[in-house]
Amino acid sequence: MKTIAMVLFSMMFSFWPTQAEASPSTVNPRVRVHAGAVVSEGPNPTGFTLGVDSRASRFIYLDIGGFLNPFSTFDDLDLDNLRAPHLARHGMYILPGLRIPHRQPKAFSWDVTFRGGFGILWTSYVGTKINPSYGSRPLDADIMTAAGLDFGIRRGALGLRFAGRVLVATPHDYGEKTDPLFYAPQLSVEGLYQF
Repeated sequence: MKTIAMVLFSMMFSFWPTQAEASPSTVNPRVRVHAGAVVSEGPNPTGFTLGVDSRASRFIYLDIGGFLNPFSTFDDLDLDNLRAPHLARHGMYILPGLRIPHRQPKAFSWDVTFRGGFGILWTSYVGTKINPSYGSRPLDADIMTAAGLDFGIRRGALGLRFAGRVLVATPHDYGEKTDPLFYAPQLSVEGLYQF
């Protein structure tokens, strides 16, 4: 009898009309498209970069993008004085970032964001090869981690973004037959458009 009373009591409150209240999100997504030039240790020091940066929460931003070094000028390289037998060519990344909170001036806005994430790094091996069947400049794709700092300044919808990061991967060394730790510092200057 006690169980039946509890079921009837529960059913009565399940049919009771309730009022739902919702409030709109106060966080603007702030989607920013950015593109520009990137400087890294590649066959040609200058390449291109492109990406989309969007706010995921009040202080967390997510940057999805990549860079491309399409120019192959291996003949002009001083191969004996390279830091590593690999050169960074191309990459794709997903870099979440933590924005430093600060008070924005009225005339323009600026942001500093610490980033860290992962992606894919394509490297060219430029060291000496034991086996000639590897090709003239083998191109490898490896999982990379990346960390860095972005500084953006914007007036209205347009602005500039300066980024510095370090890319870390373990590409194959065709001479030593090992997978050494490889890091490549990278700087970029980009224009951005926020919508």
